[in-house]
Formats: sequence, structure tokens, C-alpha cells
Amino acid sequence: MEGYGIVYYKTATMLYNLQYVLGDSLFDAALHHYFEQWKFAHPYFEDFRASVIQFTHVDLSWSLMSGLRH
Repeated sequence: MEGYGIVYYKTATMLYNLQYVLGDSLFDAALHHYFEQWKFAHPYFEDFRASVIQFTHVDLSWSLMSGLRH
């Protein structure tokens, strides 16, 4: 169980930084879009990344999102 803590920490850090980059309202809208797009489904991280990029039209290839593949 020890190893899972870093996963949650990395994810929380990525979301916090994404909110900082996009701003509160665009971040909230992007999350709402993602939830609506993927409800009742089993998305992977790449699906989240693609959904945010498609909705915001912001190039996030440089961000922490590119480093959280596992």
C-alpha cells in the first residue's frame, strides 16, 4: 500500500498546476466537459489529457500532464 501514496500526490499536483495554468473558470469548465464526456465509461489518463486539450485548445505538451503516463 505504501507505493500508492505517490500516485495520489502526483495526480493532485498535476491537477493543481493545471488549474493554475488554465485559471479557475476554464479549469472547472474543462473538468465538467470531461465528466460529461466520459460518465459511465472507463477512461484512461490519455483520455483525460485529450479531453482537456480538445476543450481548452491549450497546448499542454510541456506540462506535468505529459509526465504522468503511469
